[in-house]
Amino acid sequence: MAEADVLRRAFDAYNRDDVDGVVAEAADDVEYVMGVRGIRVTGRDRWREVVARIAEAFPGRRAEIVRLGGGNGVGLVEWVIRGTSSGAVEGFPPAGELVAFEGCSVVGFANGRITYWRDYVG
Repeated sequence: MAEADVLRRAFDAYNRDDVDGVVAEAADDVEYVMGVRGIRVTGRDRWREVVARIAEAFPGRRAEIVRLGGGNGVGLVEWVIRGTSSGAVEGFPPAGELVAFEGCSVVGFANGRITYWRDYVG
């Protein structure tokens, strides 16, 4: 399943702090949404900014894929992210606080490129 391969590469890049690698296979006009944080951006560069900001908030964090599936142009990922807050980003926990987020991502594909990525965080 090509979608799963792309998602694994994106998560591997995320865990290496390779922000460019996370968005490498996105369409130029990709839409990224994290509704719980009020984030909705369009374009690879804008999405890259969001990923970089999250990396700043949780340096050294690790994202674990719990379940991965999909097909027919849609990928689904259930994940857990664990790390320590840097305290550098407003609205995130104070510095030194251990954090764990559980969630899932619904990712759309067209012509082998990511066209949208929606994170649902609990």
